[in-house]
Amino acid sequence: MTLKKSLLLDLLISILLLASTLYYAARYVDFSIPPFEDAAMLMRYAQHLADGHGIVWNIGGHPVDGATDFLFMIGSAALIKIGLTVGQSVRGIGFVSHMLTILLIYWTNRRINNASLLFSFLSGLYFVVGTGLSYVAAYFGTPFFALAAASTWALGLFLIQKEDSPFWLSLAFAISGLITGFIRPEGVILASLMLLAVIIQRGLKKSISIIVIFGAVFLILGGAYFIWRWNYFGYPLPNPFYKKGDGGLHWDSFNNSMLNTLRLCLPIVIAFILGFRSRETTKQTLAYLIPILGFTSAFVLISDEMNYGARFQYAILPIALMSWTRLVGGFKFSRPEQLSGRERSVYSIALIFLSASLIYYSWIQNCFLTSYQQTCATAYERDGRYEMGKLLAEYRGKGYVIATTEAGLLPYYSGWDAIDTWGLNDQFI
Repeated sequence: MTLKKSLLLDLLISILLLASTLYYAARYVDFSIPPFEDAAMLMRYAQHLADGHGIVWNIGGHPVDGATDFLFMIGSAALIKIGLTVGQSVRGIGFVSHMLTILLIYWTNRRINNASLLFSFLSGLYFVVGTGLSYVAAYFGTPFFALAAASTWALGLFLIQKEDSPFWLSLAFAISGLITGFIRPEGVILASLMLLAVIIQRGLKKSISIIVIFGAVFLILGGAYFIWRWNYFGYPLPNPFYKKGDGGLHWDSFNNSMLNTLRLCLPIVIAFILGFRSRETTKQTLAYLIPILGFTSAFVLISDEMNYGARFQYAILPIALMSWTRLVGGFKFSRPEQLSGRERSVYSIALIFLSASLIYYSWIQNCFLTSYQQTCATAYERDGRYEMGKLLAEYRGKGYVIATTEAGLLPYYSGWDAIDTWGLNDQFI
């Protein structure tokens, strides 16, 4: 197949993946639900920032970073500023990020991993019907973080494949990693683990320039941001990290994190097992496992509350989907012309059923977003907080204050000053 025909086919498959996403969103995702409790907290911060009050929980109050998705909050506030509603801005960023990640998974497999069209398409489709759009429906910024992580890993894979390390590519890798850290603080851990994977694959000697550029970007740009936020908020990390970190290790969170990653990526695990078939592929497999297992293990540092639908571990999924095809690339399959007509028919039917099973498995993860979920279509039911917040909005601006442990829907929709008695949005508590 000529390069021109191959490119045209890839473009057609890309369009098919995007069309599948739109169809799936319209047919199977419930966008009529209100924000999930924790997502409404970030929406409150974005609204206050867009209105010119700064990053504050209560208007006129001291800055507080209860919104751990920092860059997502900034982007949402910018879109609100130009006329979008809060919901449109939050969901818009999430939906576009989801579609871009799908394309990134497909094209990385095709052009960097040199994977087959079928494997690349299945990887993208597996991601299409996964939990990404469920996060969008619930108003979470999870797909935005996943896009940044996938972009950084794609650049890392490109660096691994390149014999030399062009300055622009090393710089792009470092900046993408930094952006991942700007979105969520644990992104710094993930980007650093990706750098380690690149070093193992390329060797230390061939990675010196990559390390220097990465370190310079994080030290200069990342350091400037870190100093600014410490000065602005009065403390270095997002407020929820102090509440949920609690100064110790959380082995229950570690177990849940491992199980979440396994559940999201279960069909891909076989590719990593096959990666240990030889000395050469073992090294590559171990390198690819570093960001996956390392990032998953990092959640031992915080408690597991608010982990809606395994959203804390979701960024691992595109990384795994962009890695597995490389690990099975050495296998030799019989060419169709070498098979009998009966063999071709049987193999084709088996492949169709296997593909359908994989897609079904990915889709069914939407049935386990919350522990109290009743249907696969709806992850959570209205419990009165949304309606109560709307009712309390009639008394907005009258000097009333609400104190609540459920500091999402009630404070956001009421517009009242609020005390988060659980402490996620209150530094003193």
